[in-house]
Amino acid sequence: MRIMNNATAVTELVTLQELHCAFHRVAENNGIAGTDGISIEQFELAKERYLSQLLNDLNHNSWQPKPYLRVNVPKKNGGERYLAIPCVRDRVVHTWLAQKISPIFESQFTRSSYGYRPHRSYMDAIQRVEFLRDSGYHWVVDADITAFLIILTTIYCNKKSQPHWLTHLM
Repeated sequence: MRIMNNATAVTELVTLQELHCAFHRVAENNGIAGTDGISIEQFELAKERYLSQLLNDLNHNSWQPKPYLRVNVPKKNGGERYLAIPCVRDRVVHTWLAQKISPIFESQFTRSSYGYRPHRSYMDAIQRVEFLRDSGYHWVVDADITAFLIILTTIYCNKKSQPHWLTHLM
């Protein structure tokens, strides 16, 4: 197993085939264009060129995500919810990275973790909470991933150390 020297080394592991698979997953979602105005359909028409350029950018550590498109979505109970829509090319990178690291994180999650997990839904979490309540438990602990992302960003920016899971990507 090769040990990587910094967080940006993860991009050395990307292949064109993996980017094609990631784009296929992105296209299945039928999302809208981001701030660059390139729709999934437009990306598809020039897919080879876009993915080759993306591969080059990732391999040379020159990929930079574009600003997100901010979209206001009305809530049923009034008010608005804001969505941040990345460009298609950035969604391809996000999807590729998620495909790479998900198996590593999945093996470390507990059975009681339900958020953003494959084959698990909010209804699964509700059923589990109801079962535990009916079994006599009375406390619920809710955790947010925000603190984790702050720590990960700090590690990446400082480049003084790397998360242990990054060494498993090879």
